[in-house]
Amino acid sequence: MPDMVPRSRQGTASAYMGMSSLLGQLGGLITCGWLIGKPGGLPVIVITFSGLLLVAMGCTAWRLPEESAEANPAPRIGIGRAAIESFRVSPREHPDFFRLIASRFVINMGFYTATEFLLYYVMDTCGRLSRWRW
Repeated sequence: MPDMVPRSRQGTASAYMGMSSLLGQLGGLITCGWLIGKPGGLPVIVITFSGLLLVAMGCTAWRLPEESAEANPAPRIGIGRAAIESFRVSPREHPDFFRLIASRFVINMGFYTATEFLLYYVMDTCGRLSRWRW
């Protein structure tokens, strides 16, 4: 986001992105829960979400402008070397990128750490339900 949004609007853009992410997760959970009870089960869920992701990808590719490749031609190196070089980013040249990666890492670690213990929380507060098999 820092390379696409002016500095004065980054907070607003981050809020929109965060809210969209949360609404997408909530919508995905609700849709998945609704589709589990339908005939077809897992294949229907996979096809539905694959279609939604393809539509979202198409909208993003259509609406998000990219710089021309003519202004920034690709280097003439092999694919293996290009893959290695794509992971070399200087934190001094791109501090915004590293702050973004660090913040996303901390947020996701907190989320997935709490999620790991959700099963135990539900078992302790609701009791072990005999119809559920853990």
